[in-house]
Amino acid sequence: MSVYSERFIYSAVPGQAHTYVVPAGKRAVLRCITAVSYGAAGGDVFVNISGVDVWARHVPDGSSLIEGNFRIVMYSGEFVQIYMVADAMLCTVSGYLFADTQELDAPEADTDLEWQGSSPALHFQRDQRRQGEARGA
Repeated sequence: MSVYSERFIYSAVPGQAHTYVVPAGKRAVLRCITAVSYGAAGGDVFVNISGVDVWARHVPDGSSLIEGNFRIVMYSGEFVQIYMVADAMLCTVSGYLFADTQELDAPEADTDLEWQGSSPALHFQRDQRRQGEARGA
């Protein structure tokens, strides 16, 4: 079984979701999130796994946050997604990617995911879209 480190997402583009989908026949383990703010006001970063928020932080201006103690398993077809709410930010999401020789499906969630649209990042996106619609954009 080959296991190797993988950078799933590396982005400095704010205001939109950035997504990595685990390829068929693979399994991923999210291990580290790094967020850097080099702007004057800082900003917020949201990370979710298949629509369920797992990390949300405010990154003060001129600072960085590194969280490296995750062990979140993602199965083939599941995704990790980031959303940054600031102009001068950089975020990386990394972990392990390996062959899933058993090709198991993700276990069923033990909760009602009807609330998954309550993600702060999704609310922000919806509000931005509504503001644009109200202005006739």
